[in-house]
This record gives sequence, structure tokens and C-alpha cells, in this order.
Amino acid sequence: MQQAGLFRIKGMPDDQRTRMLATFCPNLLFPYAREAIDGMMVRGALPPLYLAPVNFDALFEEALKRRAAQQAEAAPGTSKGSTQH
Repeated sequence: MQQAGLFRIKGMPDDQRTRMLATFCPNLLFPYAREAIDGMMVRGALPPLYLAPVNFDALFEEALKRRAAQQAEAAPGTSKGSTQH
């Protein structure tokens, strides 16, 4: 299944636009994908396929934390076990 959405977002700072594209937009589209997949399964005489809801806000926050941790590990002088004399 492929799905797309067109969103026009104007006058929003980059960080807010990134959050909007990663959370709000998928939250609008995903229910339609779930319904389409379930409908295809039923029309194909297969058992219904229930896709659990996805918390895109939580996924975005988790990705931010992972990125911050990776950047902290990559920063010079922040490796574990190193001592400065």
C-alpha cells in the first residue's frame, strides 16, 4: 500500500514545520491507510487485518532523544571513561 498527502504549510519556523510533518500529517493520513488495508483484506476474502494506532508524537520525541544522544556521543571529549589531565 502506498499513500500520500499534500500539505501546504506557510510561515512556520523550520523546527515547528518538521514536527508538523512528522506528527500531525501522519496522524491525519494513517486512519485512512488502516481502513483501506482492512477493506482490501475483507474484499479479498481474507480475515480482517487490524493495524494498531500509532502515536506519531511519541515516535518523534523518541527520535529527537536518540539524535541528541548520538550527537552527545559523537562530540569530542565526551567519551565515557576518558579522563583529562
